[in-house]
Amino acid sequence: ITFRESNNCAQWTDIELERNKHVRIFNVHMQTTGVNSTLRQTAKMERKGIHIDKGTQVEMVANRMGHEYIRRAEQADIISDIIKETNFATVLCGDFNDTPASYTYQKLKGKLNDGFKTAGHGYMYTYRGVKGLMRIDYILHSQELKGVDYYSPNYRWSDHNPVIMEMVFPKNE
Repeated sequence: ITFRESNNCAQWTDIELERNKHVRIFNVHMQTTGVNSTLRQTAKMERKGIHIDKGTQVEMVANRMGHEYIRRAEQADIISDIIKETNFATVLCGDFNDTPASYTYQKLKGKLNDGFKTAGHGYMYTYRGVKGLMRIDYILHSQELKGVDYYSPNYRWSDHNPVIMEMVFPKNE
């Protein structure tokens, strides 16, 4: 799934686990915040001798964040519409680049369960920046699936920690 005017995208695959038991897994990388690229842009300007005062820099960052927030919302609408049409058990995972209070998270979550809430424990962050205060990467799942474990190990492979979840189809009782 390509997003308009973006390098970010999403994809899905359908997996047949056994006869007549399928799961559709979505992986998304929603629009970035634009903070780092704006800071790189202002640093480049400084190196060229163009002074950017802190107030202007903050304004540039805020404007970019607002623009990217709108793009993430548009992307979330697209993914949400596809999920609504899905007839299989569903897993949605990836980098939402937004907090649980955001439109993006709420729209993507829809009727899905947050794996951290169903199988996580304690405090968890996924974004290594901002002093480990942000959870912006998620695994969401439909009601047909039951979370068993959910964790985010602190590996230094990226500026994000991986998110890992074990889930099962509950046995019919």
